[in-house]
This record gives sequence, C-alpha cells and structure tokens, in this order.
Amino acid sequence: MSLDRLEVALIYLILLSSYAVLKIKRKRIIFGALIVLTGIFCVYHYLHLRSTKKPDKVLTITIMDVGQGNSALIQAPRGYNILVDGGGFTESSPFDTGKYILAPFLWKNRIDTLDYVILSHPESDHLNGLIYILKNFKVHTFIKNTDKPETEEYKSLIETCKRNSIRVWEISKKGEAMEFGGTEVLFLGTPDQYSSDDLNNKSLVFKISYQEFSMLFPGDILSAREKSLAGEKGLNLHSEILLSPHHGSSSSSTEIFLEKVLPKSVIVSCGRNNRYRFPHPDVLTRYNDMGIHIFRTDRDGAVFISSDGMEHHIKTHKGE
Repeated sequence: MSLDRLEVALIYLILLSSYAVLKIKRKRIIFGALIVLTGIFCVYHYLHLRSTKKPDKVLTITIMDVGQGNSALIQAPRGYNILVDGGGFTESSPFDTGKYILAPFLWKNRIDTLDYVILSHPESDHLNGLIYILKNFKVHTFIKNTDKPETEEYKSLIETCKRNSIRVWEISKKGEAMEFGGTEVLFLGTPDQYSSDDLNNKSLVFKISYQEFSMLFPGDILSAREKSLAGEKGLNLHSEILLSPHHGSSSSSTEIFLEKVLPKSVIVSCGRNNRYRFPHPDVLTRYNDMGIHIFRTDRDGAVFISSDGMEHHIKTHKGE
C-alpha cells in the first residue's frame, strides 16, 4: 500500500473511532477507542518519519525536467534542501514551472522549507519558476549574482524576497564558499570583462563537493567564460558530473573546458524538440568522443543522482 493510500485509510479509521467515542457511552469502549486512536497516531507518525527522513550520509541531486530551462534540487546530509534555478517560459506563456512542476515535487517529498534558493542568472528559463516558490515556501536565503535587470519578473522576485523577509545574498565577483551538512559549495569568480547585457557569461558557476564526489553547475556560460575558467591557475574544475553549459548549445562545452572538468557523466537540461535544437550535434559528438555518458531531460525525464561521498549512482525518470 502506498503512503498516500495509507493516509486515507488512517483518516477513515480516525473518523470511525471518533464516531464511536461520541455515540457510545460505555467507558470501557471509549477507553479502548482512545487507545486505538493513539495507536493509529503512533503508526502514522512512524511511517511519516520513515518516508521523509533521508539517510544522514547521502547527498542527492535531482535535475528536474522543466522543459527548455534549468532547475535542480540538492538534498544534503542532515536535512539541508537547496533549489537551484526554477525553469520558466517567456512572459507570454501561462504555464508556471514553479506552480505546476517544482512545487508538487517538493510537496510530494514533504519539503516546505528551503535553506537556500540559488538563481544562476536572471533569464526567464532560470528565473520565472522561482517566483511561485519564493511566495509559497519558507525560504531562508536567496542567492544570486550581481545582475539587476529591469524586467518585471526580476522585480517581482526581489519584491517577494522583501515581503517574505528572505535574506538576499549576492555572490561577489571574487567568488565565495559555503558549507552545510558536510557538503561544500564553491562559487567561482566572475571577471569584470563582460558587458551588462551578457547575462549568460555572468552566470553563477559553482562546484558542489561531498567528500570524493563533486558536480559542476556552470549555468549558461559560453565559450569565453569557459576558456577563462580553464585558464585560471590553481582552480580545480574536475567533477564527476557536469550540468551541460547553456543546455548543450554549440557556443559552450569547449574542448579545453571539458578537458579540465573531465566528467564521467553530463546532464543536458533541455526541452523536447526545442526551437534552439539543443543539444547541438557537435557538442554531443564531443561528449561521445571523450567517453562522457550523456543524460538528457528531453529524453530521460528527471535525472536522480545519489552519492555516499565515495561512489555515486544515476537514475532517470524513465528508469535507466
């Protein structure tokens, strides 16, 4: 029996027991009914905890299937929850990825509080789905880069943070780091050379590390930023898993960058039959030539990653 059906059954049992308590006046029966109610509550509480508690030593990352956009949920040891980007469509689209994809997934996993929400850069396919999340979930800290575009969506997002007393943390161009649940997140520096309208290259780029496991989140950076990162002395980009830069566009995933990251697997977050034709065939060829295992949300659905700090496993919504 699934947990949802069990919950329904428990509700009916509680109602029947309550009815018995109200209608039957015999003290012995009432006492017995109370014992039954107490037992039901204890069983439900136990099952609830068992279904929601994550192993204390396991890091899980879910790359959500949000169509032509990016969104990921990081669940770190000791109960930390971090949402990275929210997907989203253009302003004219009535479909809200936050309301119809992210929120149901979070509620199903009994998550109503997010320790951090990270916006890689303020473009619609990363930003728009976060507005609903910030309005309807308890969020402790919102993390963003220094961009402040004059769009209605960005203004709404920032206003929501102010209204809900959500701390806004702007990552400096020099980069910063944070640690939670034995997991480290390193935000890499952003050079000053990019113009104010070059939102892609100014994406937050961060590497998440948990003991021997690591994954790189590069946002929508293009070849110029990739080459800058690859040429930075002392910077360790190597990661077991790479979220494909800019959804697998031909302007990203340069050879010099991939040689520095050396991922075993790459995950391309893109929409089915998208008008940009992402991922580009040349990029897929590059991945294949380097022996990188490719996962795609347009074909595989959501991608689920788990690691105990030493080994990692990848599954998809379609069962691979």
